[in-house]
Amino acid sequence: MRSPCPSPFAWITLWRSHCRAAFKAVLVAALGSPQRACACQRIPGLSARAAHPVSTLPTKACALCSEPGSDSFRVGLKRYWACPRCQLIALDPSYYLSAEAEYQEYLKHDNDPDSTAYRRFLQPALRAFMRACPSPAAVLDYGCGPGPALATMLGEAGYDITTYDPLFAHHPQALHKRYRGITCTEVAEHWQQPGPELQRLWSMLSPGGVLLIQTQMVISRARFAHWQYRNDPTHVHFFAQHSFVIWAQSHQAELHFPAPAIALLRKAPHESAEE
Repeated sequence: MRSPCPSPFAWITLWRSHCRAAFKAVLVAALGSPQRACACQRIPGLSARAAHPVSTLPTKACALCSEPGSDSFRVGLKRYWACPRCQLIALDPSYYLSAEAEYQEYLKHDNDPDSTAYRRFLQPALRAFMRACPSPAAVLDYGCGPGPALATMLGEAGYDITTYDPLFAHHPQALHKRYRGITCTEVAEHWQQPGPELQRLWSMLSPGGVLLIQTQMVISRARFAHWQYRNDPTHVHFFAQHSFVIWAQSHQAELHFPAPAIALLRKAPHESAEE
């Protein structure tokens, strides 16, 4: 004879018991002991989120200064990481564009060397560089893009110019020379590995040489949330002035900010053994 079918109330009781057991198992895995799991279940409002405590979020080392434990935060649908030491803000790599999509975005940029408006935009960088590194001098314009506007302006001013861009002026031999000056305008925010990129440029500078970087800089976390600059999908790292201060200190570099968006770093006249 078949066993009688359990009543609906019996099924509900069994289901609730199963859910409690499963939930307790999750808490034990997350919190480390049955005692802590039971304590969490007794605290109103905590049990619903105890399986995902904030402290278990993954940490990320800073891509510039290698400081561990960057803070995670969200703006809209995107996650960012803020370095507590150098204040660099990094877009989470899961939001990076593919190489092809990134290339197509760059083609939309209007960097025409003959554009009066764009030349005017670059004038502060040109003046700052010419004061720090008078011509004639061998200069690398790194990340020149499809329209090497600053390189054209520097050439007109008497500099011996070499251009390099991984997509639009891929001349690997340019990376095996020494330069009296290197310019890098509106490029640093695109670097996926800013620490190694800066180190590579620094290694190409002659003793006493000058590196000019132009990039819009973070003022505060609050302003960052409403900052138009972060909306460009190719912008993945956002420097603060303090980011350059920390980097300059670690490389014994002289640092100036001739304009709010320009960092000017000068290499020591005599290289150390580490260079």
